[in-house]
Amino acid sequence: MNCTNNKHSKAAIILLSILLLFEGFGFPLHSKAANIPDEPLRDSVGVDNHLSAPLPYYLTPIPKNITFIRERNNFTHGQLHSCQQFLQSLHKNKLQKPEKLSQISFLHFSIDTSLRPQQYRLTVGSKRITIQGGDLSALFFGSRTLIQLIEYTLNENTNLPCLVVNDEPDFQRRGYMLDISRTKVPKMATLYKIVDLLASWKINEFQLYVEHTFAYKNHRDVWEGCSPMTPNEIRDLDNY
Repeated sequence: MNCTNNKHSKAAIILLSILLLFEGFGFPLHSKAANIPDEPLRDSVGVDNHLSAPLPYYLTPIPKNITFIRERNNFTHGQLHSCQQFLQSLHKNKLQKPEKLSQISFLHFSIDTSLRPQQYRLTVGSKRITIQGGDLSALFFGSRTLIQLIEYTLNENTNLPCLVVNDEPDFQRRGYMLDISRTKVPKMATLYKIVDLLASWKINEFQLYVEHTFAYKNHRDVWEGCSPMTPNEIRDLDNY
């Protein structure tokens, strides 16, 4: 679905990464926003020698508050990999009845009415992991943070740290706009990947800037030859 060639197919993802280095999306992105020391954490946390400075680099955006717990857990990498796969397939609609999400026995979701909308509390204990949220969106955001913690654990070949994450955004709406009129018109598969990437960063609004790249019903001359997006594709993306 191109008006130009596909050599810029990776440019949108790179651009997203650059733009989101700025702290304008509600969840603070800078490591100083959380109480994560720059030095190795083993002395202050007492977990293990592998829990050190790389942890913040896996957390995007950095949660507002992380408190480490002097406990150990015995979650195997196999268990965590299965949990990661489950969480990556999870979308907000499945969280409407969190008590029925029993695919991972040590993972539990619940709504906590004392928390604000989009605010979540993620607790990794010695035997179970709990995600509490003020609403369904909060549960989803907490699951994204857990995915990143699991990525840290698997990639650094260490144990999942026991901790409590308390986090919420400064802005309820955190959007990203993609211009699809001046260069590449993305394929649907690319748009879905962008949505997944934005969701992993807790961005909750995705806008498309469109001029001649939408198939207006009574204005074929406007979009003909430009591989426009159709109304059905827009609806499918919105449903996704």
